[in-house]
Amino acid sequence: MSEYLKQLIIQLRTIWDKLNATQKAIMIATSAVVLAGMITIIAWSATGGSGGGSDSGYSTLFVNVEPEDAAKVTDALKEMKVPYKLENNGHQVTVPKEQLYEARMQMARLGLPQTGGQGYEIFDKLHLGMTDFVQNLNYRRALEGELSRTIESLHEVDKARVHVTIPKPSLFTEKKEEATASVILKLRAGEEIDDRQVRGIAHLVASSVEGLKARQVTVLDIHGNMLTKGFADNQLAEQTDHNQSLQNSVEHELERKLDDIFQGLLGPNKTRVKVSAELDFDQVQKTVESYDPNTKVIRSQQRDENSLKGTPQAGSTEQKEGSITNYEFDKTMASIVSTPGARKRITVSVAVDGTYKIGTDGSRTYVPRTQEDLDKFTALVKNAVGFKPGSKDEVFVTNVQFDNQFLVEEQEEMKKLEKKEWMEVGKKYGILVLILLFGLWFFRGLVKNLASAMNPPMPKYAGLNLEPEDEKVPQNVQKQRDILERVEFMTRTEPINIANLIKTWLHEEKIRDNSSGGGKKKQPAGKD
Repeated sequence: MSEYLKQLIIQLRTIWDKLNATQKAIMIATSAVVLAGMITIIAWSATGGSGGGSDSGYSTLFVNVEPEDAAKVTDALKEMKVPYKLENNGHQVTVPKEQLYEARMQMARLGLPQTGGQGYEIFDKLHLGMTDFVQNLNYRRALEGELSRTIESLHEVDKARVHVTIPKPSLFTEKKEEATASVILKLRAGEEIDDRQVRGIAHLVASSVEGLKARQVTVLDIHGNMLTKGFADNQLAEQTDHNQSLQNSVEHELERKLDDIFQGLLGPNKTRVKVSAELDFDQVQKTVESYDPNTKVIRSQQRDENSLKGTPQAGSTEQKEGSITNYEFDKTMASIVSTPGARKRITVSVAVDGTYKIGTDGSRTYVPRTQEDLDKFTALVKNAVGFKPGSKDEVFVTNVQFDNQFLVEEQEEMKKLEKKEWMEVGKKYGILVLILLFGLWFFRGLVKNLASAMNPPMPKYAGLNLEPEDEKVPQNVQKQRDILERVEFMTRTEPINIANLIKTWLHEEKIRDNSSGGGKKKQPAGKD
């Protein structure tokens, strides 16, 4: 294993020596960035990711709590002997990570924080000697707290406060006062609440308090703006809004149909369509009773017979007969209730642009529509909206030259914006391509150097066959060649061992020379 490491170090050193200055600088910078990233990831993992607070050892227990709730939470933590920290101007409470979940369960058991005030849990603890006044006061507090919690469950509402006034019961009807309520809303950032939701909140409060009507509920925001618009009767206002919404829906649906037709025929921005719908919202109930004289049925029949006989002296006899028959005619009774929202009148106005001819110089010449085209357009509109002949419906189609200058300017501006966007995209991707090409060039050089270091170039004569093919190589020459090839192979695979072997040979040769030189005697000068 140690030999392998030594060889690896020698090869890496060889590769490093073959790199130029730029490649060495890039290699050092890349290694430093990778090492710094690994150290950062290890440190981040060691600290548990995100601590949720300014101190890595603390995590957030509650956030965005009111000061009074924060005070109650900190008092409970003190009793539990749990260390804590207040951050974000006292609106955020943090505790040690190892005690986070236990503290949350304890706070839930204590009902903290009390979002929207106390609810019906105020009656969990009964106190002896409580008067009716205190009991009624606690009931009102619990009712307000429960309503606040319910309103805060809406997505758009962040905080809510509810105040309910319940008058004392009176024996005199003329002196009886109505219950009232006020709601203050704090909306979430970027959220809005519409009139329908405001009425829903008013109905929610009114339905939760005995004797409270929706018109007696006032809804405000934290800026003091009145959200309830003072309508006399919520039911009437809702009905009015429903009628208006139904009318707008009918108009928009008809306009959409006509736009689809004209855009398919003439193209975009060639027509302007407006529809006005007048609907009948009166609810009429009538009863119709009709008789059919052609059909009759006997209902009852009465027959009378009278006879009178004279005395024998008179010698006369009298007899009368009569009948009464009652007939019942076929009768039909129907109760008809008209549905509100029936269409009374439809008026449609359509403005159609003409055509344009492009001249050789690029100029545009306006050509108006013919009367035949306008008649066809009118027939299409009548069929699309369900025009009733003889009714009060009206359809007006006219040809008007549109002022398309703003469209031309808008198109030019759009082209400029698109060109600018394409240039930005081209710059971004161009930089990425350059970085990619530079990376490929760098890694190509690196791989090339690594390959050359791992596989050193062969001598120029290595691939040449200097001996004739037909000439037979002597055995001693072939043996020398085999020995040289084996030595060359061992030099590549085991350079350290070969180096040590050469050092041993040199050392032995040096010892041999010293020993042979010391054994010879110096001969006098002049003698052979």
